[in-house]
Amino acid sequence: KIYFDNSNNNLHNFKKNNNIENLNINGFSINENFLENEKIENIKEELKKLKGRYSGDNVKDNSLTKFDLKQNINSTRFTYDSNDLLEIPSIQKLMLSDEILKTAQEYLNSLPIIDIVTAWWTFPTEKSDIHGAQFWHFDMDRTKWIKVFIYLNDVNIDGGPHCFIAKSHLDNGINYNIRKRGYKRIEDSLIEKYYSNDDIKYIMGRKGALLFEDTRGLHKGLRVSKNPRLLVQFQYSSNLFGSKSMKMLLPKNQTDLFKKMKKSNPLIFQSFK
Repeated sequence: KIYFDNSNNNLHNFKKNNNIENLNINGFSINENFLENEKIENIKEELKKLKGRYSGDNVKDNSLTKFDLKQNINSTRFTYDSNDLLEIPSIQKLMLSDEILKTAQEYLNSLPIIDIVTAWWTFPTEKSDIHGAQFWHFDMDRTKWIKVFIYLNDVNIDGGPHCFIAKSHLDNGINYNIRKRGYKRIEDSLIEKYYSNDDIKYIMGRKGALLFEDTRGLHKGLRVSKNPRLLVQFQYSSNLFGSKSMKMLLPKNQTDLFKKMKKSNPLIFQSFK
């Protein structure tokens, strides 16, 4: 397991949020005010330099291109390339922060392997989009994993909050009549048939909020009806058994923290080449 320096006061304060307890019971845990505004703006400035791909049910050309809010008429999302994101120093520091790694390690009860690094915009649309993960579904990525979402702008009910069915990450937490349909998108009407309004959580937060989630449970991104939403996502897994994915490239420009962590904990970088 990773050794953590107990002199990190931020980690001490962060642990008071009871992330592990909330994750075990409900399958998610929200942390307000995790990322300071200055760091958020720094990430946004770095993202302006990157290209990405537009996607959505009505998008035919998803070639690499520059980001432009005016070009989102037919698209639902604009996603950045993982290898480009990893060249951003602040992304490296976030990904390897004590606060996040500590929670991931304790929840997984194993060394947290960095599995996914991504970021994307979600645009206002008139209806939910399958490609934009805006229908209920559950993930089947690995044996055990945890996803981390960091909101880079304010997310209210109109801004596409993340939605999660509390306790659906548990064994038999997903109703059998839903499970027997197999791995496919699920209509709202079916969810409402088997779960109450109290079970369905709409996870909103101001920019800088961090969400831990076990996406084995039922979840979706609510359709954005107003301002575009921007977030960063990391995934940490207990092992790499399961879905095949392209290995990420080790950054050319590595922060001191990245170099230190790779030297002392090389196994958490198994998804890199």
